Formats: sequence, C-alpha cells, structure tokens
Amino acid sequence: MYIDNHLIGQNTAPFIIAEMSGKHNQSLERALEIVEAAAQTGRKC
Repeated sequence: MYIDNHLIGQNTAPFIIAEMSGKHNQSLERALEIVEAAAQTGRKC
C-alpha cells in the first residue's frame, strides 16, 4: 500500500502520522509545538 509516494507495509520504515485534534487546547502556541515535534521525527512527505 502507498500513502502519497511512500510504501507502507512489512519490511519498510515506520510511517508516522501526527494527530493533534483537541490536544492543543485552542492554543496556537501549543499547536505549533506539536507540529514542530512531529517535524523533528525526520520524516518528510
């Protein structure tokens, strides 16, 4: 299976999806911190 051009399945690197729906408590600063933390995983789409 592919997500965009990334192969997903056994024997492939993990594909991380960051979800933040209500985790930011309506704070833009907290939302940006979550986005930055996800970006620091090193995986880029």
